[in-house]
Amino acid sequence: MTEAGEAPPARSSSPASFTGTARVATSTVFAWGCGEDGQLGVACAPVLVDTASPDYAIDAPRAIETLDGVDVVAVVAGSRNSLATTRDGALYAWGWNSHRTLGYDWRDRDELYVKMPDRVRMEIDDGGKVCVRHAALGGWHAVCVDFNGDVWAWGGNEHNQIGVARTNDDTYGGDVPNRDWAEVRSMVSPGRRVALPMAMRMVTCGGVSSFALSIDGRVYEWGQTTEDDEPHAEPKQLKCDKHVLEIAAGSFHLLLRTRGEVLSYGNGMYGQLGLGATGASAEPCVIDTFGIGFAPKSIAAGGWHSACVTAGGLLYTWGRGEYGRLGLGDDCKDKVTPQIVNLGDVEETFVDAVSLGGSHSVALTSEGHVLTWGRNTLGRLGRVVRDPSPACGFPGRVIFPPLPGGAQWRVSEISAGGRHTLALATKTLSSSVA
Repeated sequence: MTEAGEAPPARSSSPASFTGTARVATSTVFAWGCGEDGQLGVACAPVLVDTASPDYAIDAPRAIETLDGVDVVAVVAGSRNSLATTRDGALYAWGWNSHRTLGYDWRDRDELYVKMPDRVRMEIDDGGKVCVRHAALGGWHAVCVDFNGDVWAWGGNEHNQIGVARTNDDTYGGDVPNRDWAEVRSMVSPGRRVALPMAMRMVTCGGVSSFALSIDGRVYEWGQTTEDDEPHAEPKQLKCDKHVLEIAAGSFHLLLRTRGEVLSYGNGMYGQLGLGATGASAEPCVIDTFGIGFAPKSIAAGGWHSACVTAGGLLYTWGRGEYGRLGLGDDCKDKVTPQIVNLGDVEETFVDAVSLGGSHSVALTSEGHVLTWGRNTLGRLGRVVRDPSPACGFPGRVIFPPLPGGAQWRVSEISAGGRHTLALATKTLSSSVA
């Protein structure tokens, strides 16, 4: 990812300039949880959810074999779909393709459910290749930023979350099959460039909104950020006089991280803004209840809850507490201010990163272990919980498949979706990592 203040590389018209040097992939993508819409990218058996219909799920990490040999560097778990990006900028997508959220040209892939990862063909207007640096999924749309700092978006556009205003004579270059799940006029496919005033370094998606962070620390938004806002297709700069280093969007709220603070903005009906009360905020406000010496390292936003990891390895959560998604043990009440998650005897180590899903949470420790907690159904925690209730507020470790010869898995990336989880792991001979 391009660091703030660093100029992005210039675009070349030659696709070869984006491919880099060929290398052998060293990472494996794992998935677990609900696979009803193909979002796991692996075959999974039906699990009886109720007496009316079965769902599909796996309750332990399983490698996505289709991505073997692909040099994946990042994974994105969406509401009901998934993305993976590679070192040379390729994008793979699978899962629920309603509103053409996966970004395929309808002439290439027009299935409603794509069961296995497939490469998305993304091209610049002049026929060159779009190399993806960072990608995000929303409710039924997706946004990415390429190696040049340009932002691209595709999928559902009912609330202008793609940032492209459509007209009646704006077509796809032919008659697009209009299945029974969305109106053609409300979709953008394949991806289109979003008009932004400068190069961007990262993107994030809300339920029906999109955000981009520029290389000089400014934040731009489009779509519908909160239920009370009017949708707008033209990206506008968020009112914030601070240099922002990271952004993370929930369904209808946004977190912003600066060098020493975390700010929040949007809907706060469950306390997910962390500002000491429920209710909305019309502009970013500093969360000032972390305490003296607070140094944020990373942030994450789920559907209705939020989290922050500090430079010292502490994990804070706040917002909706239902199903124990805040990791506060038996306390499943909503929290309007950040609370420290006590890992107890589970891990005597530091938290390195966190990812929040619809109703569950996932943490990555500095030793490459994965901890999960929250809603305990459809295998989304990736581990067996002794208590059969649907709520699990106690973090527990996810065990990955054994490897021969003393090798172990070390996880480097995690992403929690609506009802599933993805992890990127590498093999190591270190006996201290399992």
